[in-house]
Amino acid sequence: MSERFKKDNPVWKKGVKEKLSKARKGMKLSKEWRDKISKANQKEKNSNWQGGKTKEFLKVRANLSQKLRVWRKAIYERDNYTCQRCGEKNLKKPKAHHIKSFKDYPKLRVDINNGICLCNKCHKEVHYGKK
Repeated sequence: MSERFKKDNPVWKKGVKEKLSKARKGMKLSKEWRDKISKANQKEKNSNWQGGKTKEFLKVRANLSQKLRVWRKAIYERDNYTCQRCGEKNLKKPKAHHIKSFKDYPKLRVDINNGICLCNKCHKEVHYGKK
């Protein structure tokens, strides 16, 4: 087979991409198909829909973002950038960990007494049991 017709040839790829994009530009969907796609993308019928919980989570994070930054910094400074589990000092990328979960205890989300400074390794162990 000649080099010109091989799929790895950039000239061939360019030609195919151009033809496909031209074909798609001229493609018009019928009203029936547009309605079908619209129904399939409705929130409750979509297989990825989880009842709007992502939106709620994002609202909570957005409303607390500045407070959480202050909370993290306070935890790091209080614990002197030292892991409270293994004792590693002068952490460059410490993790502020909620002792009581962020999700289950909304009133304690920005309480400085509900946080400890952990190294990345210990933080993974606490959450996932990984060593």
